[in-house]
Amino acid sequence: RELASFSVWIWATASVKVVWDRCDAFVLGPVFGSAGLGKYMLSHEIALLPLTEFVAPASEALFAAFSRAQKDGQSSVHYAGDAAGIVQFAVVPMVITISAAAGPIIEVLLGQKWSDAWPIVAVLTWACVFSPFSYVFSMVAIANGYVRANFIGSVIVSALKLATLIVATAFTSDMVVIASATAACIALESATFVLVLRGKDGLRLRPILAAATRLCLATAMALGAVY
Repeated sequence: RELASFSVWIWATASVKVVWDRCDAFVLGPVFGSAGLGKYMLSHEIALLPLTEFVAPASEALFAAFSRAQKDGQSSVHYAGDAAGIVQFAVVPMVITISAAAGPIIEVLLGQKWSDAWPIVAVLTWACVFSPFSYVFSMVAIANGYVRANFIGSVIVSALKLATLIVATAFTSDMVVIASATAACIALESATFVLVLRGKDGLRLRPILAAATRLCLATAMALGAVY
């Protein structure tokens, strides 16, 4: 019975995440048209390369460690903040590089005719700074059996992203503004997954916030030097 319940929650979460992954094209297609949507989605893919090529694989690797700790009778929830912070520390330089060099990157990868897409990449890639928390905390929730909490978090963030895109497109068709709204949704996604695990197995928010604050200050200093 426990295995069946676990499987149902995992299936439900995967179904909800389809909304998170696909709502961009569904909502933005009628607003941008096929050509505009293609430009936005290609910029989206380039901007989120640190997430797809580093954060996601790293989180999947950490899942094995979290599961092993739980199998040995030890909760791994309290390690989530440190693990996410380490991944985030590695992601920030990638994000700064992509954002600062978005123009040359677009020209090299896509050609001069796509040059107007660089502001989308420069803005949207900052979403990757927050993504380690949503990915790592989601993995640790599943590894420790908190699949219901993981489902609730997925429902909240998927509904929030869908609503945000609908509201944003009702007021503007500016792709950079839409990209900023998407990045904000990813930041809220990370906060949501942290909050749904708050207090479980000794997880405390204060050390996580302190580490995130230090990293933000270091990032601001780096940005000051770059720009």
